[in-house]
Parts: sequence; C-alpha cells; structure tokens
Amino acid sequence: MKSRSAITFLLLSIFLFVFGSASMVSASELVRAKIGVEIYSGEKTFPAKSKSRLKVGDAFRIYVMPENNCYVYVISSDNNSATLLNPEDSHRVSKGSLKFFPSMQNRFQPDGLVTDEYLTVICSPKKLNAITRLFSSGSTSFDQWASLEKELVSTSRISLNEKTTKPVPVAGNVRGHNAPFVEQMRTSSGNSLLVKRYHFHVKK
Repeated sequence: MKSRSAITFLLLSIFLFVFGSASMVSASELVRAKIGVEIYSGEKTFPAKSKSRLKVGDAFRIYVMPENNCYVYVISSDNNSATLLNPEDSHRVSKGSLKFFPSMQNRFQPDGLVTDEYLTVICSPKKLNAITRLFSSGSTSFDQWASLEKELVSTSRISLNEKTTKPVPVAGNVRGHNAPFVEQMRTSSGNSLLVKRYHFHVKK
C-alpha cells in the first residue's frame, strides 16, 4: 500500500514539474504591450481600429508601452512601397515607459496619394536585423516587405487583444499626456514577438 502511494506521489510530482516547466517556458515567450493609434480629424480625436477611414488632412500618433524592454519597429506601406518610420536610435523602448511615434509633439499625416495605407507596429525582445537590413535605405518594395511581414506574423503565432488586468506604470515625464487615451489602450500579446497591423482607407 505504501509502495503504491509512493509511486502515485512520484508520478504526480513528475507531472506537476513537467507541466509547470512548460507553463514557465510559454510565459517567458509571451510579448505584451499596450499599443494604440490616436487619429486627429479636425477638432476630433478617436482611437484607430484595425480598419479605419481617414480623410486627406487627418493625422495620427502611435503610442507603445511594453511590459518588458523591447525593440519597436513602425512600418508604413501601401501597394507600391514600404517605409520604416522610426529611426534606429528610437527602436529601443524600456519596460513600462510610454513611447510616442513620431514624437509627443508631432503626428504622421497620410499624403492622400493612395487610397489604402497600412501601418504595422512590431515589438520584439531582440533586435530584428531582417528589418534593419531590408530598410537600410529607408524604403523598400511592398512585395519584399509583405514577404517579411508574413514571416513575422507567422512567428508571432497569435495576436490577442484583451483588457489590461494590471496597470503598466507610466514614466513620470509623460504621465499627464493625454491620460484618457492611454488608459483605454488595450494590451496586445504575441508569442516571441508582437505584430499589430492597421489598415487606413484614405478618402480624397
């Protein structure tokens, strides 16, 4: 009887160890960040959805707040070309800090030359040399970027949106900047890296 109990206890211990280890590995691969795009249209401001309509003259600002240190890449593309919007010295973003693209004072503004524009925000715990190589001259063809983007999305495997269950501390120097918008930003999650994509339909 004692022998059977000992074997049962041993098997249970092994199961818990293996399951617990797998859970820790899974959690360590998870990349989480609050990402938001605020659209400015005349006197109005509103958060961008995965698909949003813009008018010529509208502008937007990107907000990123990672839960851990990461590298952030912001790519704008249309059906012809793709451009890396943030320079290399702005790729590194510290844990819990709120980063603005292009800056706290400035905004991106579509030129209205194309009807459909795409914005891709990528967070990675490691440098993505494939991106820096592809955009070494600033821009590249849409086909080349689309191929790499597809690989990155496949690597991330998931991109979940959920309400933040715990607050991510905001750096003191930006705490008061547009607090309502920052508070309503959702946390996105991805495995190994995080890829979040927006589609803007620009009305001329």
